[in-house]
Parts: sequence; C-alpha cells; structure tokens
Amino acid sequence: GVVGQLRGGSAVAVTHGEVIGSLHEALSSKGVDLDGPEKWPKGSIWVLEASKGRVLSGHYVEPG
Repeated sequence: GVVGQLRGGSAVAVTHGEVIGSLHEALSSKGVDLDGPEKWPKGSIWVLEASKGRVLSGHYVEPG
C-alpha cells in the first residue's frame, strides 16, 4: 500500500477513521511500535516514522 512506498522525507496522508483502524492493526501485527491508544477520533493524527519502505514507529497526537 501507500505506507509501504514511503522512502523517507515527509508525507501527509488523510483518510477516514475506519481505514485507520485497519492500518493500525496491520502495523501492530508487523511489530511496529505504536505509541498511543487504540483510538482515532475525528481530527486525530498518527505520525508515522518510515525508512526504506518500512514503518518503524507511530505516535498518536490528540485532536485539538
């Protein structure tokens, strides 16, 4: 998918909440360290760090 195509640098992806849950589950199952709760209310942000096509970690930012 799109996340797997990240090669470094910066990118912004916007999606609907129901997609975030699936992405969160997929990253968790691959052992990606996701720092934050398993929630994604409207306006929330997940910052993902990636290198060479692999997501390394994610950090949750509360909406506000």
